[in-house]
Amino acid sequence: MARHRLQLGILTLLAALLLYIRHKYTSHLAINAAIPHLVSLTLDRLATQAARHANDPTSFPESYIPISQLRDDVLRDEHSLSKRNRVWQKVRAVVEMNANVRAAQRMDRSGEIARVWEWIGAVGLVEEATTAASARRKSGRVSWGRFGEASSPVSGADEGPEIVQQKWQEGRPIY
Repeated sequence: MARHRLQLGILTLLAALLLYIRHKYTSHLAINAAIPHLVSLTLDRLATQAARHANDPTSFPESYIPISQLRDDVLRDEHSLSKRNRVWQKVRAVVEMNANVRAAQRMDRSGEIARVWEWIGAVGLVEEATTAASARRKSGRVSWGRFGEASSPVSGADEGPEIVQQKWQEGRPIY
């Protein structure tokens, strides 16, 4: 053992280096596999905030979320600051390239200026924020209910859905 201690030390050091490289590579693959889920979660949070603001602006006065709050919310299970920053830089690059997200600087109610993301895409209904007025069908279909109700269009008390007629306008005359 004493005669081969240099070769054994180099072999042990090489084995430790290979294990470290393997650990870093698998960690890198795990982070890259988690990025799509984190981007999806971030976009869902932004869309939900925009929908809540659209449905009830008094309870939810801001349609945006500060990036730092969103980062801390999405990555709440990651406690290593360096790993959190590496992951968030990748998520941030993808989210800021999304056409439905607007990045800006805004001042909140306490007067703090922060960089924020705001959802500018289509806003759907949020289950927690739906009200009776917004629970109507978007397709325009009408539910007549039971027969014999006073507000039924069949009874004549209700005019039914309004039909709008529009005439097609050409920009130039056709010869």
